[in-house]
Amino acid sequence: MLENHPNASTNIDRNSIIEDGRIKIALAEYGEILTQFRKLTDIRFKLLTYLPVGTAAAAVLSQTNDSAKQGAISAFALVVTLCIATYDKRNDQHYDELVSRAAELERDLHIEHGSFSDRPMSWLKYGFIKVEHRWPIDWPRCTHFGSRSIVLSHDQ
Repeated sequence: MLENHPNASTNIDRNSIIEDGRIKIALAEYGEILTQFRKLTDIRFKLLTYLPVGTAAAAVLSQTNDSAKQGAISAFALVVTLCIATYDKRNDQHYDELVSRAAELERDLHIEHGSFSDRPMSWLKYGFIKVEHRWPIDWPRCTHFGSRSIVLSHDQ
């Protein structure tokens, strides 16, 4: 009965147009999320490269008998490490939000085996230690922070 109504086909066409529009918007958002995700990953690894370079530079520059210079170099290296660590932790928050939203869009768009909605859990272990995504990145930062703290404490 409804299909004989003069506006029935117009409503169906309108609904399919609206649905097509929603899909296009979701795909555009998904593409933007992927771009942001790649940029955050790129930033993370660029920041990570500064730590060994900074550690080596601080080690070379602090090879002096002048304890004031050693303390200043160590304090500067410590502050830079804290800034990089803080920036990276904030990127972790953005990263988690991007992953969550991308997974939601993959489910809404019915993308099977999506990179975000079908992510594997941590499975790698070193002995009894479970390997997580973030701690390998945190180790060099912690080592650098610790080495600078030790140098600073000996300068006092």
